[in-house]
Amino acid sequence: MWLLAPLRPHFSAALRDVHAVKPSFRVAAATRLGEADATERPAALTGLQTLLADDEPTVRAAAIEALGALDATEHAGEVLRAVADADPRVRAEALAAAPRVAPARRAIDPSLEETFLADAIFHAAEKTGQGENQGALRDGSLGQRFGVNFFGSQL
Repeated sequence: MWLLAPLRPHFSAALRDVHAVKPSFRVAAATRLGEADATERPAALTGLQTLLADDEPTVRAAAIEALGALDATEHAGEVLRAVADADPRVRAEALAAAPRVAPARRAIDPSLEETFLADAIFHAAEKTGQGENQGALRDGSLGQRFGVNFFGSQL
């Protein structure tokens, strides 16, 4: 039996799928909305804002990733608030998107607990699976990317 990967939805289908019953459809919608061109951008941002409030963490994470891909500075507040989301996947995406949506602002509230930040940073670096991010965890340069000293000392 051959299983085909889901097709990339057309933009209009992605807008419709923002309200789909299945979370996998909403995730695919977020991914497609994150690829919007300049003419599609306003509608894409509206759809992604809806997905940010989704009950399913994978959908929220996909929406944040899409906002980062769009460099959606107009949604910096929502992305930065997602750093405190209950789900580590959402926190990881928020940390990854923060420099793209809020490049000139402090990305992380320094009053957050160290354990939360360590968890979120670990998941963000782990998600990428890249050696440079693993090294950034050890040498403290990941915090420099956000313009913030996460712990006051190296991890």
